[in-house]
Amino acid sequence: MTKATATRSLSLLGAAQATGRTQATWLGYQREGMPMERVSGPRGSDEWRIDLAVAVKWLEARAARRERERLETKHEAIVERLRAALAHASDDDAPVSWEEGRRREQAARAALAELQLSERRGELARLDDVKRAWAGIVLTAKEAIRAIPAAATVHMGLTKPQARTLLELIDAALLELSKQPVADDDAEPGR
Repeated sequence: MTKATATRSLSLLGAAQATGRTQATWLGYQREGMPMERVSGPRGSDEWRIDLAVAVKWLEARAARRERERLETKHEAIVERLRAALAHASDDDAPVSWEEGRRREQAARAALAELQLSERRGELARLDDVKRAWAGIVLTAKEAIRAIPAAATVHMGLTKPQARTLLELIDAALLELSKQPVADDDAEPGR
């Protein structure tokens, strides 16, 4: 590695600290194809180096690819729904006039345009985005709760066996919570 490259690159730990993402996230990027270089580190150990310019380009290309795939999937589903709606346009299976079919198509397109506008305004969230966000929140809460015994050891003088017992109790409670059924989308809140 040249001196110029070394100044533009970070270690795996450095990249994690600089971006607020974990080292595991960066290794996940590598598994997805982000270029990283393995170099000899201090004391003869190997370490991963990440070229910042290459990483930024790769992350931008990845985001663009994911957005393109999301839009293709989204529009494919919309087209299929419109086709199905036109195929079953009438409750009594009677033929639909050209004018009625055109009116229904325009109504469907208007409804779709309203949904797209709501999404752009941030008034509408994709279910998978909401689920992903809540999964992150729950994981963060779980990690914070599981850290309580270690903090109690330091701040309250718990012994290691007491801290282990407390962690076991916390893990049991978290396991019970994880077994709780998730409410249906149509269920009323609080039921």
